[in-house]
Amino acid sequence: MEAVSDSILGQVGIAGILTVLILRTVFDFLDRYRNRKPGESAGAVERKLAVLMKKIETMEIQVRDLHQWHDTRDSDGVFRWYVRSSLEDAIEKLIKTLDHVGSVLAEVAREQKQTNDRIDRLSQDVARIPLPRGESSTRV
Repeated sequence: MEAVSDSILGQVGIAGILTVLILRTVFDFLDRYRNRKPGESAGAVERKLAVLMKKIETMEIQVRDLHQWHDTRDSDGVFRWYVRSSLEDAIEKLIKTLDHVGSVLAEVAREQKQTNDRIDRLSQDVARIPLPRGESSTRV
């Protein structure tokens, strides 16, 4: 018979592991029930069975809750549990920094336009200054 591959075991997941644990507990209980002591009443066994059933129901609720929590996705389809809050904080800080950089670049662009306008006006003013006789007309 072939050995069970690791990939099959990996696919079983937590539900399979819990099922095996529950079945092992139930079979242990049934084995004890079958081999109970002669003085032990059926009522005591039924009480033990009720306690065991309550534990199984509690585990089932917890597994469903865990599955529901892990199955939640954000608007991009990424599992919510996968995104670390530190990554989210870093992205928010990066966005704020980029907004600030954008504001600074806009201010630099305004300053550069004002400087270009001043240079243009200065060039026009220099062009209007009459040259003394004998100087060339090569001006900036």
